[in-house]
Amino acid sequence: MTRARFQNASRAAAAVIALLAIGLLTVPTGARAGGPASIDSAGTASDRGVPQRLAGRLADSPVEGIAGLAASARGAGDRRGLGLPSYVTLLGRSWQRQAARADRRFAAALSAAPSGPARPGTAVAQRSPVVDLDKLVARDTLRGPAGRQTRELKLATSLSGGCPQLNGLGAGYGWSGIGRATYVVTTTERVGRFDLITSVVFDGSFRTSPEMLPSATASSFSSADSGEISVTRNQVAVDRRSGKRRQVGETERFNSSLDPFYGPDSSFNNFIASQEDGAPAPARRLTSGAWSEATLAFMAVPYDALRSKVLEAERLARTPNACVTVEVEAPTHLAPGQSIDLAGVARPVQAGTASAAVRLAGAVHGTWINPQGQSAVPASSIERVRAGGPWYSFTAPAQRWQEPVGIELELLSGAGIARTPVTFKPEESHLHFEVLDASIETHTTASRPSYYCGEVGGRQTFSGRFAPQPFSPDDQLILDGGTVSGGVEAIVDAEWHDHLVFGCRSGDPGSEPCEATMPNRTPSGDGSWPVVLSFAPAADPSELTVLWRMEDPEVGFVDAGDAECNAYVWGYFPEEERRRTIPRAALQAGGPVTLILAGSGHLDLHAGYEPASIDHQWECKVTLRRVDAVGQPLG
Repeated sequence: MTRARFQNASRAAAAVIALLAIGLLTVPTGARAGGPASIDSAGTASDRGVPQRLAGRLADSPVEGIAGLAASARGAGDRRGLGLPSYVTLLGRSWQRQAARADRRFAAALSAAPSGPARPGTAVAQRSPVVDLDKLVARDTLRGPAGRQTRELKLATSLSGGCPQLNGLGAGYGWSGIGRATYVVTTTERVGRFDLITSVVFDGSFRTSPEMLPSATASSFSSADSGEISVTRNQVAVDRRSGKRRQVGETERFNSSLDPFYGPDSSFNNFIASQEDGAPAPARRLTSGAWSEATLAFMAVPYDALRSKVLEAERLARTPNACVTVEVEAPTHLAPGQSIDLAGVARPVQAGTASAAVRLAGAVHGTWINPQGQSAVPASSIERVRAGGPWYSFTAPAQRWQEPVGIELELLSGAGIARTPVTFKPEESHLHFEVLDASIETHTTASRPSYYCGEVGGRQTFSGRFAPQPFSPDDQLILDGGTVSGGVEAIVDAEWHDHLVFGCRSGDPGSEPCEATMPNRTPSGDGSWPVVLSFAPAADPSELTVLWRMEDPEVGFVDAGDAECNAYVWGYFPEEERRRTIPRAALQAGGPVTLILAGSGHLDLHAGYEPASIDHQWECKVTLRRVDAVGQPLG
């Protein structure tokens, strides 16, 4: 098969797999529900896309796979076709027991193989592991009355981490894998006065790109992206009397690329035709079937080794929240019968950033949490989920419930499986607050034309710091059905300062220019000032409106005379500047929350009708904490 045909075959196989990966959304109707064709029962990597030629050779580790390799050169006919002496000739009548025991020990020598990819979040899991070719080695020697046999297997496989990774095109998740193995079998048999040494060397390597389907199952590792295999066979005769060595015939060589299913892309006809065994070698004609069988059995070993890593990586990715997590923004409380949309943002554990996991979603499932009459409607299609739309429209029970109720969302994606519970407490009708802190600060610069002075104006700052007060049951948020009301009043110790004015004083025959610094002032009485906010409904039922009392911009005094340079400028902002919208959940949570009204603006009118230039900056802060009806902290 040419390289172009090889690539086209791989793409065609991938396209068929992609067409079969149909995403589903399921509506929870009980403790758990799938759908008409739920992928909850999807197979694992071990039963999909396996080429027929490897189907009988598969194992969960290279340790088990060696059994097939040993079996390919055990029977007398197989060994004759490989140009090797039979075991009975080499080892005697007890060859079966010796061979079986040797095969078990040979496989056990690879028992130190890595157990699989590291867990996410570790340094090993975040890099591509590279395995030294000499790290996994098995060697043994069999001796009999007529000779001996030595075997050496070296094996290395590498998978690019444990969790699936987004590919370079951003079109899917998966891994990159490589496999390499060498297998050397050397037999030494006595033929007359000679020791005939026959050496066979298998050397194979491949690269493959396993992928994780949107259904969170591994695929495509059963086909190689590229690969090569070589086989050499050589015979040497050693005269036991003189110790001289001589080549027996020419070395047979076979080189081939691998087809997509790990088999040689060429036949062994030329390899067999090149056989030149001569005396003292016994007449054993090589056969194509024996070499093809041995080659496939050999390549099954590194295939199984990589396959075991992919299976382990798949198990890791299918462990909920091991490779990908889901965050869902939702309020902590809902009113009876209130409906909200729930959408998740998937984040790979290793990368820690938002990714295409939702866009590549294969399914979204829901499981009830403490069912008490809640309901949910899934998105109309998986495409809407992939586009970032809501996963479910959730409706709280119609009547007030006793315990948190909700839904557990499960995402199946190419990045893995993620689960997250989303629960809601019943909204309380009266929420009381303790004021923990408050402040206010405004700064005004203003001027306007004056028929008497020509121009008057100045600047002024007003600021206040928190003055703690006893708990007041009037500081509350009232949620009664669809209505929202209530408010909070915080007290600050306030002062007007940095108050400079300019204008004119009366004189004879006319006015005289004037500038003055006004003394600092505090509010009448004890110098305290209320920072007031009230609550009102918002267009979105999951939110509410905070309406603040806002101090108007002002410089000078309405009754200013010569001492104040006859300066006065005043304006006001529309009510929209005093409104802020916040989530209800911000006040329903138990921890402290800080509400802020901050901004700046420009006005062109004095008193709403005369030309002026007024610049105003403001910031009001109030920090609240929920308490019970008598002011005690919750919980």
